[in-house]
Amino acid sequence: MKTNVSLKAVNGELNGEIILTWNAVKKASGYTVEICSHNIRKVWEQVDFVTRPKCIISGLQKGKTYMFRVSAVNNTQPGTGSYIVKKEI
Repeated sequence: MKTNVSLKAVNGELNGEIILTWNAVKKASGYTVEICSHNIRKVWEQVDFVTRPKCIISGLQKGKTYMFRVSAVNNTQPGTGSYIVKKEI
């Protein structure tokens, strides 16, 4: 499934919180949300699977830069990752 999402990251209301939003993908049954710490070798970790085009990630360290990406999936196949968004907390 081709993922064509416009991923955006903004600071949340709480310290160490990021809110990710993106446009919905037709026929997607959900979205895999991944994170990578900019200071560590590029190892992506799945932090959530959501059914709506929004995800709140908390517990992030202030002063660190993180990278995020989202993949739309349907019932039969995973999608390709979105563009990577970097955000400093």
